[in-house]
Amino acid sequence: MTFRVWLDEWIECESLEYLPRYIVIYRFVKYGLYPFIRQNGYNLREDVKGFALSIASILYFNRGASCLNPHDSLITDDGLNNIENKQHFYHVLNDAKWAAFWDRWGKWADVSLDYFRGADRRIDIESKCWEYIDFDSSYETTILHEHLGLEDEDGNIRYGEDVYLREAAESNEWGGYRR
Repeated sequence: MTFRVWLDEWIECESLEYLPRYIVIYRFVKYGLYPFIRQNGYNLREDVKGFALSIASILYFNRGASCLNPHDSLITDDGLNNIENKQHFYHVLNDAKWAAFWDRWGKWADVSLDYFRGADRRIDIESKCWEYIDFDSSYETTILHEHLGLEDEDGNIRYGEDVYLREAAESNEWGGYRR
């Protein structure tokens, strides 16, 4: 089945109606996923239409596959995103928030838990969001930098500084002893 035929296929949506898959995915992204990411302090590098196409692509290429053995890459590391960003992202968008999101937005064929591999597609979507985060313009990146002590009072980022050594020097505390 081609991507276009797959997108045009009518699927069950919220057990009430059948709609073409491309409409369901677009509405899901525009009114659900995109606002969810933004409400949690992150901006995306893609507009709604481009992000919807990316979500549609991963759903198409990974259909029927386990999220443990996907056809499409879940996360690509472009070297720009560090481990602290990733840990903070999954701290902010934790399991409880995703569960609440899916309770509201997970009632269509491809991602429903009643659907074969629906849980796998949810994981694919959650992982795909990480790839599209614009860290430079996201509020949560500022919060992370503040927690890590990477920003000075003026909001300028300090690179290459060891926060622990700086704090020890500022407190005049070395080896557990104060002078």
